[in-house]
Amino acid sequence: MKVLLVVLLAGTVLAAPPVAIAGDLEITVTVPAGKSLTGGTLIVLDREFPIPATGAKTLVKGLPDQRIAVAVDAVAKKGSGKGASRLIGVAEVETQAGKTLPLEVKIAEVTDIEAFCSGCHPVRGKKALPGQIFRDLHPSGKELTAKYIDQVNAHNKKVEVLRAAKAPNPPFPIPLEERVVKVAGKDVVKQFYTCESCHTPHMKTTWGKLMRASYERGNDLCVGCHY
Repeated sequence: MKVLLVVLLAGTVLAAPPVAIAGDLEITVTVPAGKSLTGGTLIVLDREFPIPATGAKTLVKGLPDQRIAVAVDAVAKKGSGKGASRLIGVAEVETQAGKTLPLEVKIAEVTDIEAFCSGCHPVRGKKALPGQIFRDLHPSGKELTAKYIDQVNAHNKKVEVLRAAKAPNPPFPIPLEERVVKVAGKDVVKQFYTCESCHTPHMKTTWGKLMRASYERGNDLCVGCHY
């Protein structure tokens, strides 16, 4: 439902842009059997919420009347002395003005973020389902050499300083992923950049396309890796 605002100014009737009446979502996060969450975040557009206890619902009010991809990014224990595992889930919904809609987000363990993202964001040249968005032309899942890692570290330090100073709209840090690879028959830890190095896990940002920073050539995100 849309509402058309009409403003009377100096004898002239001006039609303001249509404004969407907000709707609400009642979100349930479904955790796989045998998994015990130790933390996590529910992401709805530009808002973040802590994940409630299993089975509890989170009411998110005042959402625009549009299609929304709601994401959950959580952590669970793998077992005694086995570290932690990451569980992610995304569910799409078309919000409706003036209504509270139920939404279930099922999360599952993710060990390959590139493969997970490709489920909804195929590479160009692959077949996409209706409504899916293709991945960037910029490749991901590649190893970074030392000079690029130094540049990322410099960017992240800059972000840390800006955020500590409460600067308006600071960029996000660029996360890298550690992977153990074989080099001359030995296990070596290498740093890789992934989809998440440039994009948030469905958190809306001011730069559009879920980007972690301004991404025009020569701006924060590009120089975060390229020197």
